[in-house]
Amino acid sequence: MIRNQGRVLLAAALTETRAGREIEAERLLEASWALARPAAAAPLLITQLLAARAMASACRSRSHN
Repeated sequence: MIRNQGRVLLAAALTETRAGREIEAERLLEASWALARPAAAAPLLITQLLAARAMASACRSRSHN
């Protein structure tokens, strides 16, 4: 569920970036990262990999705009 919420936040951040609303996009991106942080701190490797993948994807999307 948290993973889906993170994706929704990332999609919203991308939409805001494309619309030129950088401050809103940044807030949404930070919210997505905040959701991913507990997963990144979890002892399970797969959880860490998924969190890193989500963060990398967000950074790539943001850098293309």
